Amino acid sequence: MKKVLLLCLLSLFSFAFQGYSQGLETFDNFSEGTSYKTGSFTGQDGSTWNYVGSRGDLSIDGSSLTLGKSSTAAVTSGSITGGCLIISFDYQQAYGSNVNLELRINGSTLATVTTSGEQGVKKNSGEIAVNVTGDFTIGFAQASGGRQVIIDNISWTGNAGSGDPIVEKPVLSIEAGIYTSAQSVTITSATADAAIYYTTDGTIPTDASTLYENPVSISSTTTLKAIAYKAGMTESSVASATYSFPVEVATIAEL
Repeated sequence: MKKVLLLCLLSLFSFAFQGYSQGLETFDNFSEGTSYKTGSFTGQDGSTWNYVGSRGDLSIDGSSLTLGKSSTAAVTSGSITGGCLIISFDYQQAYGSNVNLELRINGSTLATVTTSGEQGVKKNSGEIAVNVTGDFTIGFAQASGGRQVIIDNISWTGNAGSGDPIVEKPVLSIEAGIYTSAQSVTITSATADAAIYYTTDGTIPTDASTLYENPVSISSTTTLKAIAYKAGMTESSVASATYSFPVEVATIAEL
């Protein structure tokens, strides 16, 4: 019983530390269907996210949020603690019209990402410098002329104002997608001698997760996430990819 209690306390401590220094929103708690709706949901950071003109049936990587083409379409987090040093996210043009999407921090536009004739192509914003301390909010909204856009895997690194350099985000050798045979995923970081940790159950990795030493074999539907640490540096943002494998059936009736 004491061992179980100790493990629970360690898990809570790990979660609290992770919430301060690292954040990830994958819209797992967003459950709208095919219609554009207005509402709210609890984000993975624990804050209440509010959305306008959004739907949930289109996907980049599991659950995703799609902003409609209305000029009022937007999604905004509640107040997040721990500051934000850098942020990145995935986005995808949903239909034939191009994307013109604003990233807003504390209500002000920080960056705009676009597409041009790239329907169905998963894109990443790259690491965007934010450098705010204290509480902050993350928002996305349609810029002028923007059309339907899918958003997913928002990842940010906390900022306590220390000014420490940041470990480079891990790179997964195989992109997310649908596969029919087992895959061997190599994980690297451009930061020399960084220690990489990973999970395969969709949870956010920490330095208490599995240490990466050899390529990760994936043979069933799995969400792989990785983070990198190095002494004297701020840990990296989280790399994430979902590998899906079709289920084989013998007959149409069985399907």
